[in-house]
Amino acid sequence: MIMGDKIQLTAIEEGDLPLLREWRNQPGLRRHFREYREISVERQAKWFEGLRDDPNTIMFAIRTKADETAVKPQGELVGACGLTYIQWKNGIAELSLYIGRTYIDSLVAPEAQKLVIDYGFGELHLHKMWADVYDWSLHLLPTLLSHGPRSAGCALSRPCRRGYVERWRKPATRMLG
Repeated sequence: MIMGDKIQLTAIEEGDLPLLREWRNQPGLRRHFREYREISVERQAKWFEGLRDDPNTIMFAIRTKADETAVKPQGELVGACGLTYIQWKNGIAELSLYIGRTYIDSLVAPEAQKLVIDYGFGELHLHKMWADVYDWSLHLLPTLLSHGPRSAGCALSRPCRRGYVERWRKPATRMLG
Protein backbone atom coordinates (compact mmCIF):
# COMPACT_ATOMS: atom_id res chain seq x y z
CA MET A 1 0.00 0.00 0.00
CA ILE A 2 1.23 3.48 -0.88
CA MET A 3 -0.21 6.24 1.29
CA GLY A 4 -0.80 9.78 0.13
CA ASP A 5 -2.44 12.77 1.80
CA LYS A 6 -5.94 12.16 0.42
CA ILE A 7 -5.64 8.79 -1.30
CA GLN A 8 -4.01 5.41 -0.99
CA LEU A 9 -2.84 3.08 -3.71
CA THR A 10 -3.65 -0.55 -2.99
CA ALA A 11 -3.61 -3.84 -4.83
CA ILE A 12 -6.51 -4.28 -7.23
CA GLU A 13 -8.87 -6.84 -5.70
CA GLU A 14 -11.24 -9.14 -7.55
CA GLY A 15 -14.15 -7.23 -5.99
CA ASP A 16 -12.92 -4.04 -7.72
CA LEU A 17 -13.28 -5.51 -11.20
CA PRO A 18 -17.00 -4.82 -11.89
CA LEU A 19 -16.66 -1.11 -11.13
CA LEU A 20 -13.35 -0.77 -13.00
CA ARG A 21 -14.94 -2.50 -16.01
CA GLU A 22 -17.98 -0.22 -15.84
CA TRP A 23 -15.72 2.86 -15.92
CA ARG A 24 -13.46 1.48 -18.66
CA ASN A 25 -16.47 0.71 -20.84
CA GLN A 26 -17.86 4.25 -20.65
CA PRO A 27 -17.42 5.71 -24.15
CA GLY A 28 -16.12 8.99 -22.71
CA LEU A 29 -13.26 7.18 -20.96
CA ARG A 30 -12.76 4.31 -23.39
CA ARG A 31 -11.74 6.62 -26.23
CA HIS A 32 -8.64 7.60 -24.23
CA PHE A 33 -7.29 4.07 -23.91
CA ARG A 34 -5.04 2.13 -26.21
CA GLU A 35 -7.49 -0.77 -25.85
CA TYR A 36 -10.57 0.95 -27.22
CA ARG A 37 -12.94 -2.02 -27.44
CA GLU A 38 -15.48 -2.71 -24.73
CA ILE A 39 -14.12 -5.04 -22.09
CA SER A 40 -16.08 -8.20 -21.26
CA VAL A 41 -16.12 -9.99 -17.92
CA GLU A 42 -14.03 -12.77 -19.44
CA ARG A 43 -11.44 -10.42 -20.97
CA GLN A 44 -11.10 -8.52 -17.70
CA ALA A 45 -10.73 -11.75 -15.70
CA LYS A 46 -7.92 -12.81 -18.04
CA TRP A 47 -6.24 -9.39 -17.60
CA PHE A 48 -6.57 -9.63 -13.81
CA GLU A 49 -5.05 -13.12 -13.75
CA GLY A 50 -2.24 -11.89 -15.98
CA LEU A 51 -1.36 -9.11 -13.53
CA ARG A 52 -0.09 -11.69 -11.09
CA ASP A 53 2.30 -13.23 -13.62
CA ASP A 54 3.34 -10.15 -15.61
CA PRO A 55 6.51 -8.61 -14.14
CA ASN A 56 6.22 -5.74 -16.64
CA THR A 57 2.94 -4.36 -15.28
CA ILE A 58 2.26 -2.99 -11.81
CA MET A 59 -1.27 -1.67 -11.29
CA PHE A 60 -2.95 -0.14 -8.23
CA ALA A 61 -6.48 0.67 -7.17
CA ILE A 62 -6.83 4.32 -6.20
CA ARG A 63 -8.89 4.62 -3.01
CA THR A 64 -9.94 7.53 -0.87
CA LYS A 65 -8.37 7.87 2.54
CA ALA A 66 -10.30 8.91 5.64
CA ASP A 67 -9.47 12.37 6.92
CA GLU A 68 -11.28 15.65 7.43
CA THR A 69 -11.04 16.53 3.71
CA ALA A 70 -12.04 13.14 2.28
CA VAL A 71 -14.94 13.41 -0.17
CA LYS A 72 -16.10 9.83 0.46
CA PRO A 73 -15.52 7.17 3.14
CA GLN A 74 -12.13 5.53 3.48
CA GLY A 75 -11.35 2.94 0.91
CA GLU A 76 -13.80 3.97 -1.81
CA LEU A 77 -12.49 2.94 -5.19
CA VAL A 78 -12.12 6.01 -7.41
CA GLY A 79 -9.76 4.84 -10.17
CA ALA A 80 -6.71 2.84 -11.16
CA CYS A 81 -3.10 3.68 -11.94
CA GLY A 82 0.24 2.06 -12.33
CA LEU A 83 3.21 1.35 -14.54
CA THR A 84 2.93 -0.70 -17.72
CA TYR A 85 5.29 -1.84 -20.46
CA ILE A 86 8.11 -1.84 -17.90
CA GLN A 87 11.50 -2.45 -19.49
CA TRP A 88 13.58 -3.47 -16.48
CA LYS A 89 16.84 -3.63 -18.41
CA ASN A 90 16.43 -0.05 -19.63
CA GLY A 91 14.62 1.29 -16.55
CA ILE A 92 11.66 2.59 -18.58
CA ALA A 93 7.91 2.36 -17.99
CA GLU A 94 4.64 3.90 -19.12
CA LEU A 95 2.53 5.77 -16.57
CA SER A 96 -1.11 4.64 -16.65
CA LEU A 97 -3.92 6.46 -14.85
CA TYR A 98 -7.66 6.83 -15.00
CA ILE A 99 -10.20 8.18 -12.58
CA GLY A 100 -13.68 6.69 -12.82
CA ARG A 101 -15.26 9.04 -10.32
CA THR A 102 -15.15 12.21 -12.39
CA TYR A 103 -16.41 14.42 -9.55
CA ILE A 104 -13.17 13.76 -7.73
CA ASP A 105 -10.77 13.81 -10.70
CA SER A 106 -9.12 17.15 -9.93
CA LEU A 107 -8.47 16.10 -6.32
CA VAL A 108 -7.19 12.61 -7.04
CA ALA A 109 -5.34 12.65 -10.37
CA PRO A 110 -2.46 14.95 -9.35
CA GLU A 111 -1.75 13.02 -6.16
CA ALA A 112 -2.06 9.62 -7.87
CA GLN A 113 0.39 10.77 -10.57
CA LYS A 114 2.86 11.96 -7.94
CA LEU A 115 2.63 8.73 -5.94
CA VAL A 116 3.20 6.53 -9.00
CA ILE A 117 6.05 8.71 -10.28
CA ASP A 118 7.72 8.69 -6.84
CA TYR A 119 7.24 4.90 -6.62
CA GLY A 120 8.70 4.35 -10.08
CA PHE A 121 11.77 6.53 -9.61
CA GLY A 122 12.27 5.92 -5.87
CA GLU A 123 11.27 2.31 -5.18
CA LEU A 124 11.78 0.72 -8.59
CA HIS A 125 14.80 2.87 -9.55
CA LEU A 126 13.42 3.55 -13.02
CA HIS A 127 15.26 6.10 -15.16
CA LYS A 128 12.44 7.18 -17.47
CA MET A 129 8.66 7.12 -17.49
CA TRP A 130 6.43 8.14 -20.33
CA ALA A 131 2.78 8.94 -20.81
CA ASP A 132 0.80 9.94 -23.84
CA VAL A 133 -0.98 13.24 -23.28
CA TYR A 134 -3.44 13.99 -26.06
CA ASP A 135 -5.09 17.24 -27.01
CA TRP A 136 -8.22 16.34 -25.02
CA SER A 137 -6.14 15.83 -21.88
CA LEU A 138 -3.59 18.64 -22.12
CA HIS A 139 -4.88 19.95 -18.79
CA LEU A 140 -2.90 17.07 -17.19
CA LEU A 141 0.41 18.27 -18.62
CA PRO A 142 1.22 20.88 -15.93
CA THR A 143 0.59 18.29 -13.22
CA LEU A 144 2.89 15.77 -14.90
CA LEU A 145 5.60 18.38 -15.36
CA SER A 146 5.31 19.54 -11.74
CA HIS A 147 6.41 16.09 -10.52
CA GLY A 148 9.75 16.10 -12.26
CA PRO A 149 9.28 14.69 -15.78
CA ARG A 150 10.05 16.84 -18.77
CA SER A 151 8.62 16.89 -22.24
CA ALA A 152 10.91 14.96 -24.54
CA GLY A 153 8.90 14.47 -27.66
CA CYS A 154 5.85 15.43 -29.61
CA ALA A 155 3.79 13.39 -32.06
CA LEU A 156 1.64 15.33 -34.48
CA SER A 157 -0.39 12.30 -35.50
CA ARG A 158 -0.89 8.66 -34.69
CA PRO A 159 -2.55 5.64 -36.26
CA CYS A 160 -6.19 5.55 -35.34
CA ARG A 161 -8.53 2.63 -34.71
CA ARG A 162 -10.88 3.98 -37.36
CA GLY A 163 -8.35 3.13 -40.06
CA TYR A 164 -6.82 6.52 -40.77
CA VAL A 165 -4.24 8.77 -39.21
CA GLU A 166 -5.65 11.16 -36.64
CA ARG A 167 -4.16 14.64 -36.64
CA TRP A 168 -4.54 17.01 -33.72
CA ARG A 169 -4.66 20.76 -33.61
CA LYS A 170 -2.49 20.52 -30.53
CA PRO A 171 0.14 17.76 -30.60
CA ALA A 172 0.20 14.76 -28.33
CA THR A 173 3.11 14.83 -25.94
CA ARG A 174 5.14 11.93 -24.68
CA MET A 175 6.66 12.57 -21.29
CA LEU A 176 10.07 11.27 -20.31
CA GLY A 177 11.73 11.89 -16.99
